[in-house]
Amino acid sequence: MFALAAATGCYQASSYTGDGSLVDRGWRSYSLRYVIDLGAIDLSQRRTYTYTLANLPDAQFTIGIEARGSQAEQHARVRIELKSETGETIVLEDAPLKAWTWSHGFEDWDGIRFGYRSGESVDVRISENHVRHTPIGVKASGGWGSYFNSEQAKSYALRLEIVEPGQSNRTARLKLHGR
Repeated sequence: MFALAAATGCYQASSYTGDGSLVDRGWRSYSLRYVIDLGAIDLSQRRTYTYTLANLPDAQFTIGIEARGSQAEQHARVRIELKSETGETIVLEDAPLKAWTWSHGFEDWDGIRFGYRSGESVDVRISENHVRHTPIGVKASGGWGSYFNSEQAKSYALRLEIVEPGQSNRTARLKLHGR
């Protein structure tokens, strides 16, 4: 029993005190163990949304937008900014949604996709037949694209701005996926 507790960590989803709701799918759900749903966002209106994230598990999170099929292709431009409790910028991305990466994972029911931003990287040749992708421009807390490494003892301020609205009046959802 002790080995299982040590392997799964001591974090309890009920410890989360930020905005939205956090679900812990358990240690067997490697790529989508933690999901934080911050709620609906309207991509058709110029607007700014602000959130507080506190008592997160120690994990790597991806900030993204969950949308149905064609919404991902619309011309809305969004800006996401994540800052630490000391005001240090961890994530800063500003791009049209059509420039985001849109996943079609195992949760792709009803055409729902998850959009996120990858940071910049360079390919470093390590041998004649092997190349390593090396992230560049990594910020504090591992901030790279819309990825970051959270620390349970810290709190974060997340800001999402709809800089240029899209044509659709359907809503999407702002979510964080953690592993």
